[in-house]
Amino acid sequence: TGIVPRHVALELSLVGVAARASGVSTDMRRDFPYSGYDDFEFKVPVHKAGDVAARLGVRAEEAFQSIGIIREVLAKLARQTGLLRTEIGAVEPYRSAFGWSESARGGNLHWVMAGPDNRIYRLFVRSASYPNWPALAVAVPQNIIPDFPLINKSFELCYACLDR
Repeated sequence: TGIVPRHVALELSLVGVAARASGVSTDMRRDFPYSGYDDFEFKVPVHKAGDVAARLGVRAEEAFQSIGIIREVLAKLARQTGLLRTEIGAVEPYRSAFGWSESARGGNLHWVMAGPDNRIYRLFVRSASYPNWPALAVAVPQNIIPDFPLINKSFELCYACLDR
């Protein structure tokens, strides 16, 4: 129930579980490594059915991959010498930067602009829920009404992430 075909996942630029359950292998940690992710061993689970069961399967496999990453981090921290953080120097006001992160829902995009006194002047985060919302409109038709809650929650969409 709740199928999103691979070609639709690509057309909608789905991210996270929604994409990976439809056969699209994408993950910001692997594809654009940041914060040391290129030093960790993990697999990106991908299923092809594009349905609720595939999204559940991807999520379950991701939990085990996350446990592996946590174990690697703890092992490396035990051998860590030196500073674990660093001070940020002065940032020129009204300069901006762009970044990304992989959340539990998929790839987030971040844009930040500095203000006077090293304060954040503007911040925008494009939540992973944003590109995934249209997938719900594809997944729901032709299914029975009692399946709607399963389909809806299998995307783990965040209402608050888009209510701005």
